Amino acid sequence: MAAGDRAFVLTQPEESYEPAPVERPRLELPVAANESHPTLFDSQTSAANDQLGLPSPPQERRVYIDDTLEYDPAFDLLEPEQPKLSLPLLVGLTVVGLAFFAGGLFWAASVSPDRDGGLFNPMTVGWMAALAGIGFFGVAVYLMLDRLGRGDLDEEDDLDAE
Repeated sequence: MAAGDRAFVLTQPEESYEPAPVERPRLELPVAANESHPTLFDSQTSAANDQLGLPSPPQERRVYIDDTLEYDPAFDLLEPEQPKLSLPLLVGLTVVGLAFFAGGLFWAASVSPDRDGGLFNPMTVGWMAALAGIGFFGVAVYLMLDRLGRGDLDEEDDLDAE
């Protein structure tokens, strides 16, 4: 095979390769039509407050009219009172809780189970009444203990106990 028959021939790289010079276009800025006013790019000639003197601090404290008057509120600040539950109301809530509990247990225990299995069958209603009774009784006991724990009994509270 001769050298001219080959499809690919290796050659030495050119040592003096220089790219062709490229001439870059120059950006021409527009000239302002009115040069009499300063522009954003002008150097600042003086600050706005350079020609003004700083005010001297006042020699004595300024007295306002409100500072000379005493504070006299129109109404005294009242703290909201905790609502007081009377003792008969708490005893009544306890009795209602025990009645619901006993009635619910009696109802749930005395009813024969349904075979249709509905959600609100008599047994479920009895158990829910028993749970409501536990809730009533618990709230009544909590409120009684809270009342005893406060310790500031008034004359009204003493009258409720009689």
